[in-house]
Amino acid sequence: MVKLGLVVLLALSAFGCGGSSSARSTAGPEAGPGPASVPASQAQAQLTPQEREILDLIERYLASPSEAPPDAPQRIMVFAATSSKIMVVLDEKVAPWVTEEIDDALKQHMLAAYMGGSTASQLRSGKKDDDLRAGVEATVRVYAALRKQGARSAQMEKLVELDGKGELRAHIDRLIAERAAAMRGG
Repeated sequence: MVKLGLVVLLALSAFGCGGSSSARSTAGPEAGPGPASVPASQAQAQLTPQEREILDLIERYLASPSEAPPDAPQRIMVFAATSSKIMVVLDEKVAPWVTEEIDDALKQHMLAAYMGGSTASQLRSGKKDDDLRAGVEATVRVYAALRKQGARSAQMEKLVELDGKGELRAHIDRLIAERAAAMRGG
């Protein structure tokens, strides 16, 4: 698995978004256990103004990436990488486009979409645990919107095809099971 902190720092550097060497990795067991899950309404009531703002930005971005502020992808990635309340884990099975030779702007959008979907889920639930399902579904949604504008990724096309056949949920379930088995060491 790729540690998110490293991926995000590399992405932020590649896209000229700054990012500091002090950004902490929020992936892997060394990040420590997350807080116990709390009811969604209680979790949302406990959000800081910055968290409410980023959640609103994520929702606008995921709904229509082309209508969101131009800096939305960078802001989402920076928040996810630096928030102590968020954990996002990427690997090639979950995010096959990470190593694909595609346009840098498209890769940035895919990263922001995955991180945004997982981050929004964690902020809503109050549970610090990468939401693979929310991340992949958000990535497919954002890619579908960008695809209408000519964006292309062979790896994302496979996920869109699964979604069109009604098989995306089963695919994500397999990814979740594989990740759980890997975490158990089996």
